[in-house]
Amino acid sequence: MFKRISADRLCITLLLCLVTLCHAFTAFEIPLISAIEKSLYDTSLKIHLTDDTDQHVAIANIDEKSIAELGQWPWRRDVLAQMVDTLFDHYQIKALGFDMVFAEASDNTGQEVLQLLANSDLKDNSTFQMAYNALQPQLDFDLAFATSLKGRDVVTGFVFEQTPKDNVNRLPLPIMDLTPEVKRNNSLVEAHSFVANLPLLHEEASYAGFFDNPLLDDDGVFRRVPLLQHIQGYVYPSLALELARLGLGADKIDVHFDRYEQRSFVKSVRLGDRIVPVAENGEILVPYRGYEHSFPYFSVIDIIQQTADLETLKGKVVLLGTDAAGLLDLRTTPFANTYPGVEVHANIVSGIIEDRVMQVPEFALSFEITSIISCTVLLLLIISLRDPRWQIVSVLVLIVGLLVLSQVFWNKGFVMPLASSLLLTIVLFVTLTVINMMTEARQKLSIVKMFGQYVPPELVAQMSREPEKYHLENTNKELTVLFSDIRSFTTISESLSPDELSDLMNQYLTAMTTVIHRHNGTIDKYMGDAIMAFWGAPIDTEEHALLAARAAMDMADELTKLNVDFTARGWPEIKIGIGLNTDTMFVGNMGSEFRMAYTVMGDSVNLGSRLEALTKQYGVFCLVGPKTAQHLAENEFSLRQVDFVKVKGKNEPVAIFHIDKEIEPELNSNFAQFLDAYKQQNWTVALDFIKRFKQENSINEILLTMYEDRIRHFQQYPPGDGWDGVFVHTSK
Repeated sequence: MFKRISADRLCITLLLCLVTLCHAFTAFEIPLISAIEKSLYDTSLKIHLTDDTDQHVAIANIDEKSIAELGQWPWRRDVLAQMVDTLFDHYQIKALGFDMVFAEASDNTGQEVLQLLANSDLKDNSTFQMAYNALQPQLDFDLAFATSLKGRDVVTGFVFEQTPKDNVNRLPLPIMDLTPEVKRNNSLVEAHSFVANLPLLHEEASYAGFFDNPLLDDDGVFRRVPLLQHIQGYVYPSLALELARLGLGADKIDVHFDRYEQRSFVKSVRLGDRIVPVAENGEILVPYRGYEHSFPYFSVIDIIQQTADLETLKGKVVLLGTDAAGLLDLRTTPFANTYPGVEVHANIVSGIIEDRVMQVPEFALSFEITSIISCTVLLLLIISLRDPRWQIVSVLVLIVGLLVLSQVFWNKGFVMPLASSLLLTIVLFVTLTVINMMTEARQKLSIVKMFGQYVPPELVAQMSREPEKYHLENTNKELTVLFSDIRSFTTISESLSPDELSDLMNQYLTAMTTVIHRHNGTIDKYMGDAIMAFWGAPIDTEEHALLAARAAMDMADELTKLNVDFTARGWPEIKIGIGLNTDTMFVGNMGSEFRMAYTVMGDSVNLGSRLEALTKQYGVFCLVGPKTAQHLAENEFSLRQVDFVKVKGKNEPVAIFHIDKEIEPELNSNFAQFLDAYKQQNWTVALDFIKRFKQENSINEILLTMYEDRIRHFQQYPPGDGWDGVFVHTSK
């Protein structure tokens, strides 16, 4: 019933699980999970909407009807005073909140005109003085408004700014001062400036609260708002929190902090006997009742004219706001992009009074971690089922179970983070299913397709019979790499027509590739006239250096045959250089999402390329690195060390060797003595060796001339006592 989970699938599963856990621990954020979490929250809100109209909160609406009667907003403050008096005296509301700030004095033109008259010739007129004394208080609209607030449960609004700006007016008294310890490091939202009401209004109004929201989600949706903010260590409540306190009849707002790792967090916000569930920084999830107009709206003009229903308004917490589009107090919420801003505050007040505020519990992180790990384990069991139908059914059951579980917690008042588990379940199932299908359907085909262009056909056939033994996974192993290049290729290409050059290159590359395949080599790539090949992968062999050396020698023989044909056709003779190097290399399937290639990489590969480039300078057909020489020391090849160098791109010096099928032992011994004299800076002895080699014609002229030029240079510019015989090549 179950099948074995391979190591690669297990690694992918654990990696995805780890990444998801990192998101849960907030090591970094995965935007997709956050977006799904918000979508799940919004969907749950819509599922659990209430159909009834709120019974505790009402809206005094600055609507089009009121604007038509009273003129454009803002109205005269005496009109607002009349509204306040009517709401408390006639309608007997419980509390009133202003979702606005009155930061500037009202128009006092009438007072100024009256004062001018009072200073004129009329100042001695008793009739005028009586009229002046009667009219002057009536024209002070700000005073009239402030007087209407006095002694009543009115909450005025003000705005905090999160950036330093010039403060406007002054703040009322805070609800608490932070202790020095809490003030130094706490989780409350910190304000840096403010826009407050006229001092006259703050002096007469009993309460005040901010109505800005610095915790707006990155998608612009009002899901959470702070109930508290602090500025310079003084804590202020939100407009909604203060109104909820008045609605509950609580005497004060109690804020308690808890401390963890030198940081203070909000532990609880209490309004009398009511504990408001808040996050550690004092924020609350807005407890929306439903779509807009979930609260009774009353036109301000109807309130002033006392035509609004008395019983509906009586005893309610009232918010002065607007749903008029022209006044631009609209917000984006989970229900609409044009939701009246005043209703956001109304929902908070209502939710606190009715005790239906949702919360993310303290055990949410533990739940999320447990859910992620459980889903990972269950997915491994599901994907190991042999029948795909059972896999699909099991995953669907798991997803539905997670969604049902989220609603169970929601009904208990908890918002649980389940998006990470849901996304992990879906991504893991899709990923592992696709991998299984691709692996099972294309395992043999991938071997043939991938390696057919690199290794001989007979080896591909062998590999396809046992595909489990061969893979494209990247690994480090000892290999031998070969680089070959045509010398003076630019000159050759200029002497031939495009068709002739194409024909020559096709014959040359075919012949060289045949030789490499014959010795079980893997073609890495063709780079113009250059060939790169390696031995030891994907077919393991301990004789990779020997096979590479044999291939190099046979390439020389094959080139001799090709040149006979090329000469007969009037084409130029081709000469090539070959570099071989053996060492640990990085081998595997590498590239980009557009193209992949089975190749080798590393410093050892680069050294092989440098050796090929040096063959022309040393006048030899093939140069090999030190480890290749070690592998070939006891085989059919003769080796001669020709130098001890630092090639471009490497800091460590290496011995380089020339290989051939037959090199006289005595000649090797004489050249070794020459190198020793050269290293000891015994220039006279070294030059004698060079003269002798030239007379015997036993060493190629290019190599001898190179050393002769070096010695002449060092005679004029000695390398110093610390010189170790290393020559630094500065070109590739």
